[in-house]
Amino acid sequence: LSTNFDVSTASFVDSYSFMTPTQESNLENRPMSVKFNNDGTKMFIIGRGSKDMNEFILSTAYDVSTAAHETQLPFDSTENAPNGFDFNNDGTMLYITGSQHESMFQFSLNVAFDLSEGVNLLRTVDLPALHDEGASEDEPFNIEFNLDGTRMFVMGTKGNDVNQYSLSTAFNISTASFEGGLNLHVEEVNPSGIAFSNSGLKMFITGDDGDEVNEYNLPCPYNLFAGKCPSITKNSDRTGIAESQIMIAERTIYHSTKIAFNRLEWIRRNK
Repeated sequence: LSTNFDVSTASFVDSYSFMTPTQESNLENRPMSVKFNNDGTKMFIIGRGSKDMNEFILSTAYDVSTAAHETQLPFDSTENAPNGFDFNNDGTMLYITGSQHESMFQFSLNVAFDLSEGVNLLRTVDLPALHDEGASEDEPFNIEFNLDGTRMFVMGTKGNDVNQYSLSTAFNISTASFEGGLNLHVEEVNPSGIAFSNSGLKMFITGDDGDEVNEYNLPCPYNLFAGKCPSITKNSDRTGIAESQIMIAERTIYHSTKIAFNRLEWIRRNK
């Protein structure tokens, strides 16, 4: 991207195939979701073909052409149709969604961002049970958390929406409560992927139908609904944006009035 977090400036760089002759076996023929560790030196893929999560080492950070397969961890005993996943900030927690049980599973990792050292199932949450009757999502897909783990977003493929939850305890899905959903059927009728800019003021959605990336501006960081936004003074990004807008408005008013006054002065002098 020639402009940060602006998908309209994107250009293709490289790709990585999970089904190549150089591999002992096809790692994944139905990849559903991809994530990186914090420094971009590890990549994780989950898919429905193998029902596994695959871990890769990247010799150059965030460069998929340098990926080398490290390990594979099966999840079929927990979820036979895995869709999406995410880590907490330090990589010691792993979250997985799937269509088989319509649930989200939370695991602890013995070593951060390392599947080979083992994972442990901590808790399971029935996502439809958190929703109002008739508004449930029985095909949860990709997951994203805000920076401090107090808000969670889950793509709903069947509902064509993104669902927002608040967590009273950070990164603990058993404390999640449903806040609302944003319908995406106009832009994408089969949404699956979600990501945010670093500030949380932009959201990006992908899907199987539109075959595109849709970019959205949010009313406040990591929040789909303006009515749930905290005071603007509590967020430096929003405060900065507001101050910039005020400054632009003041300059516009100054230059507009200056032109008008100059015109009046010219008229008076040339009567």
